[in-house]
Amino acid sequence: MTSTARKDNLFFDQGSLIVGKWHRTKYTVVKQLGAGMIGTVYLCRAQGRLVALKISEQQMSMTTEVNVLKMLNKVQDCRLGPFLYEVDDWVAPNQMIYSFYVMEYIPGTRIDTYIKRRGTEWVIVLLVQLLDELEKVHQAGWVFGDLKKEHILIQESPLLIRCIDVGGMTKRGRSIKEYSEFYDRAYWQLGTRVAEPSYDLFAIVMIILSIYYPRQFKRQTTPRQDLFPKIAMIKELRIIHPILRAALEGKYTSAKAMKADIMNSAIRRQTSRKDRQKSTPSYFIQSFIVITIAAVYYGLSFLF
Repeated sequence: MTSTARKDNLFFDQGSLIVGKWHRTKYTVVKQLGAGMIGTVYLCRAQGRLVALKISEQQMSMTTEVNVLKMLNKVQDCRLGPFLYEVDDWVAPNQMIYSFYVMEYIPGTRIDTYIKRRGTEWVIVLLVQLLDELEKVHQAGWVFGDLKKEHILIQESPLLIRCIDVGGMTKRGRSIKEYSEFYDRAYWQLGTRVAEPSYDLFAIVMIILSIYYPRQFKRQTTPRQDLFPKIAMIKELRIIHPILRAALEGKYTSAKAMKADIMNSAIRRQTSRKDRQKSTPSYFIQSFIVITIAAVYYGLSFLF
């Protein structure tokens, strides 16, 4: 099969062979997974397993992403990002050198598709897990930055929430280097683009809104008029409406605090309704049961 490589473009056909210049590992291209401002990602087969290979001419940007992946791999119990396998170069037929790195291929379902299939009660389950993983990243001194539904996959058996793109990750205190307008608090005039936990927490709320409002909307008047009414109309999440609004306003300084408030809200709602609805659990009790089961499932996953 063939490949084409020019300074401004790189494309590999299915079956093309990418051979590392230094490690000499051979990667057979299965298909393209995605392309962005910094490189193209391919599903490849090597040494009997499927991997994701990202390749680009932008060596400095690729080095930054590799360093981020190395950092994530060192964060204890953090499974949010993919595992890094190998870093190498590829020499094109025109002798131009491209950098590439090879990471874990994460099969899964995009978060909005998963919610549509499994039901909206799983929003809180996944929200709790995502906050738990983000707290580990934030404690390590980083902010995810370009956090959006397109980057989040859900793995099953065991249930794990994963992020397939770490290109926007930024050290805390610096300026966010990559962002998507809809998920960016500065676009909504609700904060700056300084990398801090509250930036990611804002994006999480926007991910939830993007799930309930698939046709993305733009800023029209003020954040309170644009976003707050849309939150209020999500009846399934009314137990956490105040929490979502607080996250939009930057009132949470840690993912841990936001997660605690969500869990406490679910517990209070369960307790207040337990006596009145003994025969048939309410929607919210069902949600709490799902949260509890998922939390146990999630915890047990680290034992295997």
